[in-house]
This record gives sequence, C-alpha cells and structure tokens, in this order.
Amino acid sequence: MVASPGKGYKLKDILVNGKAISGNTFTMPDDNVTVTAEFEAIPAVETGKTKTSENAKTEDSSNLPLWISVLLISGAGIAVLAGYKRKKKICSK
Repeated sequence: MVASPGKGYKLKDILVNGKAISGNTFTMPDDNVTVTAEFEAIPAVETGKTKTSENAKTEDSSNLPLWISVLLISGAGIAVLAGYKRKKKICSK
C-alpha cells in the first residue's frame, strides 16, 4: 500500500484501526483492519524581502569612544614627533 500526500501536504500519521503506528510498517493481524493515512499541510515559507530596520546593524560592538581616543592620541603623538624633528632640524643649522 502507498500513501502519497498531495502538493503542499506531508504525511502526519498512519492509523491502523484508528490507532497511530510508529514508523511505516505493522504486523497484519488475523482480523480485518482499516488503514488510514492522515496528512497535514506543510507550513508556507515566506519569500520576498527580508524585514530589516532602517539602520542595518553590522554587529560591530566596538567601543566608539575608545577608538576616537586612540585616534586623537595617535594624532597628538605624530604632531609631537613632527615638532621635535622640526626643532632638531632648526637647531642643527
């Protein structure tokens, strides 16, 4: 016996005399049996645009104030070195 679901459905249970069986086989008793297949709808999958917020999140959890501080300190260090080099160049003349 073959139980084939229609489009958009899947097999839910196979019932023998009204009781669900596990798996897809059973031992045939000496008496008459009624075998029923129950199907259920396959949930629809949403397609199309993905819902996103207006401001897409990049999952970048870096600390912005820390990076600004590093930038400022680096800039100050470069300025000090440039000033030192210029002063040394002027003093050597």
